Amino acid sequence: MATPTSTSSEPSMVTSALLAVSIVFPILGTIAVGLRFLVHNRVKKQKPSSDDWVCALAQLAAWGISIDTFVAAGMAGTDYTYPSLSPLSASVIFLRTLWIEGFPLVISLSLVKISILLFYARVFTTFKFKLAVHIYVGILTAWCISMVICQLLAANPIQNAWNPLATTPLRFNYNAWSLAFAGMSMVFDVIVLCFPLPIIYKLQMTQTRKLQVVAIFWLGIFCCVSSAVRFYYLYSEIYGATALTGPDRYMKTSTAFIWGTVEPNASIIAACLPCYAPFFTKGQGLPSLFAKFGSFFSSGRGNKAKATESSDDTFPLGSDGSYQLREPKNRPWERVDGGYSSHNVDIERGNGWNSDREPLKHVPFQVKVTKDFTASETREY
Repeated sequence: MATPTSTSSEPSMVTSALLAVSIVFPILGTIAVGLRFLVHNRVKKQKPSSDDWVCALAQLAAWGISIDTFVAAGMAGTDYTYPSLSPLSASVIFLRTLWIEGFPLVISLSLVKISILLFYARVFTTFKFKLAVHIYVGILTAWCISMVICQLLAANPIQNAWNPLATTPLRFNYNAWSLAFAGMSMVFDVIVLCFPLPIIYKLQMTQTRKLQVVAIFWLGIFCCVSSAVRFYYLYSEIYGATALTGPDRYMKTSTAFIWGTVEPNASIIAACLPCYAPFFTKGQGLPSLFAKFGSFFSSGRGNKAKATESSDDTFPLGSDGSYQLREPKNRPWERVDGGYSSHNVDIERGNGWNSDREPLKHVPFQVKVTKDFTASETREY
């Protein structure tokens, strides 16, 4: 798009940096969601789950922010407004762009948080944890609806939101509301990241393994970083832009608009990263943990089987020596000589505890055991 050089042109809110971010980040987010669906359809041979579809809807809403930017760039220009465009018309375009941007932003941020929570509920299937997830999903849904209503009814009448000549355009302090929205989103992100920590703490793993599992879930830490950066620029620019009356007034909001585009797309990318576990091969270190973690939540016990409620609420994620074999408290099969039957033998490890004695370690298999009991009666005459 050609940049106007006429002296009558004014700085545009849509800068080259904003336009580049609006193109690159939604594409990266779409690729991330596509790989997520590829894992289900091609690798695991399963249908996408509810968290996958919610994540796809979040990406669709994130594209709405970019489309809003593209329309503004086409109508007003990039870096500088078109010479034929009057300052009043440019102000109308930029104010309308800022107003429209709020809808896909709040919807995308809410949906990606809900997607992560539904993913947690698919991994950890205890009743208490799933109940907590559903309650928090309800809170996020109510928050999203309330933010959309506030954005829609910010001005009285609605079209005054993009009318620069309106004397009383807003029903409430929109700047303070925008900061509150950004701050609440940041706090909700932190809560989502900390949500699985109590249940991970109870896993039958070494401390190192627990930290590695936390690291997998906390791949989404960048969404908190981007949220904090957006809050900073929003706080530093929003009041400055309000105080200005010159031609560069709306250009002051460009940086905050950039991070408003980065945050939802980066959150979607981060939310998809733990789902790529099947792409990793079993080996040593973190990739091995990725593979074991992926096999856990994609298996029947991770998706379908109900978790057994106990006082420990433990979830063994693998058989690599990171946890001790659980033995039942009551052993009705205990023999007189003190030995134990094969009920306590780990099938994958065999009779030993060494990892090199796992002949089928890298081969997926299923074991079906059938036992027939025949009762016989002996009579003495």
